[in-house]
Amino acid sequence: MANLQRIAFRLNAQVNDFEFEMNGNGIGDQSAGTCELHLSATPSFPEGFDPVSCPMVCSHPTSMYFASTPLDVEGIAQMTGGQYAVNPPRMGQVYDAEGTLLMQLNVTGTVTVEGDIVTSTHQMRGFSRLPRIARTITPFDDYLLPGPAGYATAVARYTLLTESGEALDGITTVPYRWTGGRALQAPIVRRVKDIDVNWDGGSEVHAYYKTSLSYLAAAAELITSGA
Repeated sequence: MANLQRIAFRLNAQVNDFEFEMNGNGIGDQSAGTCELHLSATPSFPEGFDPVSCPMVCSHPTSMYFASTPLDVEGIAQMTGGQYAVNPPRMGQVYDAEGTLLMQLNVTGTVTVEGDIVTSTHQMRGFSRLPRIARTITPFDDYLLPGPAGYATAVARYTLLTESGEALDGITTVPYRWTGGRALQAPIVRRVKDIDVNWDGGSEVHAYYKTSLSYLAAAAELITSGA
């Protein structure tokens, strides 16, 4: 059964010494593990910044909320009651094959839920000297690691494919925190099944995500069994 929730996404940014906003709306379905965002830049995206690179940095906390979970797994949405933050900032970095740092973005933010609206609000700073990005290569896994009560850290390693066919190495760490004293009991693996971002070079961008969660031990058992 669909469990649709509306998304209000707000991001204030200063990248390459250029200030802009990337705001918009979307819809997500936690039961299906899907969410979509329809965003617009004001006044524009800065040169060297490619929003196709954003899913594992700018919107990681948003798509994490909508990751589907089996009955035996408590996701971050359930554990936090749908109220959590990223602070200190998550850091997203992208390198080329020679190890040159092409992008470094630091992003704080909060996710809050009221009724059927998930509000995702963020502040981003950094630099980006990326070529045009074609897509994030999927599927891949990222991980949510336990910390003290109210803390967990997501770690992601992924590949961005440029329009010229070059593979870039992306690394993101996300220090999640929430109130209420609940602790993540075991490491969780998130399977990022699909990321599809449509951007024609203008001010509007449309993104689609499909993700799911499982305990890391369960994923390891499947690998060991050859499933």
